[in-house]
Amino acid sequence: MPTVLGSRSTFLVAGIGGHDGRALEPADLLDIDQSGSEHRPHRRVPASLRPAYTNSWEIEVIRGPHADPDFLTEQDFAEFLDSAWRCDLSSDRVAVRFNPHRFEWARQGGEVAGGHPSNMLDGSYPLGGILAYGDVLTILGPDSHTSGGFAVIATVVSASFWKVGQLRPGRDTVTFREVDLEQAAALKTHLDQILTPTNLERR
Repeated sequence: MPTVLGSRSTFLVAGIGGHDGRALEPADLLDIDQSGSEHRPHRRVPASLRPAYTNSWEIEVIRGPHADPDFLTEQDFAEFLDSAWRCDLSSDRVAVRFNPHRFEWARQGGEVAGGHPSNMLDGSYPLGGILAYGDVLTILGPDSHTSGGFAVIATVVSASFWKVGQLRPGRDTVTFREVDLEQAAALKTHLDQILTPTNLERR
């Protein structure tokens, strides 16, 4: 595949990269670049360090930037952490969408930016932000927009973002576990250690 903006992945929203900027279809033929493969050792994570792939995921998050007490109530955030969220069939690289849920909210809608309490003046969105699009929570994926006018009640920590890519729409469920900045940094250090080339085994 040709390199576009330093990547060979496909950005479906813009129709660039990958195989003609579109999703793969039956009967597509892809050439595999074998040049220099004999000089590149194939490595993989040792079996003892590989994650378990499941139908029920636990994903670590940091609270906010728009959580309680200004946006959600304390009880709302507790419900967010205690609930099992099912991935909607409409999930993709733009966003993982979950089953609708009506929070109580600590603010009224219609004050400044819109009729729903999740509405706010436009601001930037973090990668992995959990957006409250009205009564629907979504995890903002790698192809998502970077700004908008909805509250982001929590953010997936960078070391756990790989789990978002494993979620199967219409089947998997997610529970969220809150961590602090120190714990998030420790998770990142642990992941980096696992993926250090010297810790990988040859295939």
